[in-house]
Amino acid sequence: LEPDTQEYAVAKAAVETAQDAVTALKDEISKKQSEITAANAQLEFLKSLSDSDTLPDGIDTLRDLSRMISDETLSANVTIQNAENTVRNLRKNLPNLQDGVAMAQRALSALLPPTDRFAQLTLTVSVPAATNSDISVKYLVGDAAWRPVYDMRLTTGYDPKLVVERGALLLQQSGERWNDVNLTLSTVGLKERSEPSRIFPLPMRISDPDLMVKRQLNSRVQSSYAEADMVLEAPAIIEEASGGVTDLSGIAAQYNFEYAMSLDSSGDFTRVALGALDFDAEIEARAVPLNNPTAYRMVTFTNSSGERILPAEASLYVDGRLIADSYVNQIIPGAETELGFGPIHGLRLTRTTLDRNEGDRGIITRSNENTETVRIDVENLTGDDWDVTLLDRVPYAEQEDLIIDWSAAPRPTTTDYEDMRGVLHWDLEIKSGTTQSVNLKTKITWPEGMVLR
Repeated sequence: LEPDTQEYAVAKAAVETAQDAVTALKDEISKKQSEITAANAQLEFLKSLSDSDTLPDGIDTLRDLSRMISDETLSANVTIQNAENTVRNLRKNLPNLQDGVAMAQRALSALLPPTDRFAQLTLTVSVPAATNSDISVKYLVGDAAWRPVYDMRLTTGYDPKLVVERGALLLQQSGERWNDVNLTLSTVGLKERSEPSRIFPLPMRISDPDLMVKRQLNSRVQSSYAEADMVLEAPAIIEEASGGVTDLSGIAAQYNFEYAMSLDSSGDFTRVALGALDFDAEIEARAVPLNNPTAYRMVTFTNSSGERILPAEASLYVDGRLIADSYVNQIIPGAETELGFGPIHGLRLTRTTLDRNEGDRGIITRSNENTETVRIDVENLTGDDWDVTLLDRVPYAEQEDLIIDWSAAPRPTTTDYEDMRGVLHWDLEIKSGTTQSVNLKTKITWPEGMVLR
């Protein structure tokens, strides 16, 4: 049955209006095609008339007949050309009108009750007299979900800013249509664990390494005997993590909407806005020539909003242009965060090996020395000056007999960058149209008879 509602009546009228527009357009196309057919018939008649063997005598009569055939032929050709142009233009509009019909029909179908069979609730109410009452039913819906999504818009210039436009993608497949509902979004996961994991004792023991080797050999021959000889270890207990996204702050985020909204059960996502957050931003170029041919734009900001930025997919914009799709991890209030905003194609990186000596390359390698000289070039082809953070590396050793010496010109600003051993960091200021170079030399020596790995 069709719903007896004003909303359904309006949607049905919209479908009829869209269908009428398509019909009217097709009628107009048919009319013009009829004009083309008539004009072609006229041309055929004029051609047969000019080819006739029974033309009248007299020069004046023939001249008038010839002029008439010429004028009518021209008129028919003009009619055909104009009608064909009109038909082409009308056919261009037909797909848009047909799409309008499809959209109107989808909107109408969304207002119809679901055809699938779902659980029904039947109530028996006894009252002493006729009355009007409201009945409220509360229940959980499992086929509904939401997830955050962001548009992150970076504005460059003298005072760079980052605007985080927050949104939510809503989905429900309950089989019901939710009309004018008051919606609240929360990060609470009803299936998340409600208590911390347990911790168990960790026993340690030592043993004779020769005895361990002997047991390993025995296990290859007689695995059953070896298992009998093995020392029993304390069982390792691994708790299975439950599903859902963990709320690291301990407090659930909640979003309330000031307006009612409607969601159908089509299975399509509906995007709603959750407001925007503004931050001051710092921009730098980061160059890793070991892996990349260009530098990348890095943005640092502090979450001063007092709200958590939830983990989600994000579309990244620079000065209004979409440059990449990315994923943003959770950013708690007060945390400083760094995000990449795509490559800077005008900052070109090259890493050239100038010299490398790995010793004798014969069947038996007797060399115990390895040297390498590398030049790194950062070329600024953009129209702006850039502060560039250049990162590269040298090997490091954890053995006293393995000696590694290196030198760099210019010297790096930081060694062991962010506590990563051997990672070097330079702060460079590169003017537009200029190139800066870094020379890096490495020498590795080790005892005779040993192999470098």
